[in-house]
Amino acid sequence: MRSVGAGDNRRLNVPHKDRIMTENIHLTYVTDWSLHAPGESVQDLFYEVLKNLDAQLSVRHDPPRTFENIDVLILHPRAMHPDVFETILKCKSDNPDIKTIVISGNHASDLFVQAIDVGVDKYLIKPLSPGAVEKVAQRLIRQSQEAKAAHKAFKHISLMFGAISKTSLSARLDDKGHILEA
Repeated sequence: MRSVGAGDNRRLNVPHKDRIMTENIHLTYVTDWSLHAPGESVQDLFYEVLKNLDAQLSVRHDPPRTFENIDVLILHPRAMHPDVFETILKCKSDNPDIKTIVISGNHASDLFVQAIDVGVDKYLIKPLSPGAVEKVAQRLIRQSQEAKAAHKAFKHISLMFGAISKTSLSARLDDKGHILEA
């Protein structure tokens, strides 16, 4: 696994004037395309835009075994194979909140239907521009941020309610309803 961002001082420690690093959104990009081969004609077109998103990017050549620390999963295989949909099924069963994108050059409608069946959030068919992938990924990152914020707010409200419900107050009132003693 090649991780981008976690130890890269240029991305994490030096603030970029237009970028605020989202502290807890983890994007995992699984691709078997070449990332850094300037001389090769077959090269990943989407890596450059993904590495500049406001998320911690992890690039892998094989699907992850666990999905607990992933918020957005993007699968971009050279050729569609059953492992892609098996990965989505496992991902959604382990963590249904993960947002998923599959990028494919295969235009077969049965693959699109299968993607829907396994719960893919976005199935993108090439040819498409890197900007299109960037917009879709940004939208799913924003949805993940909002879901995490809502979950955190719900947790705080539940804790406050629990604290309030465990607090008791006894008061003695006079005949006009004024508190005499609490």
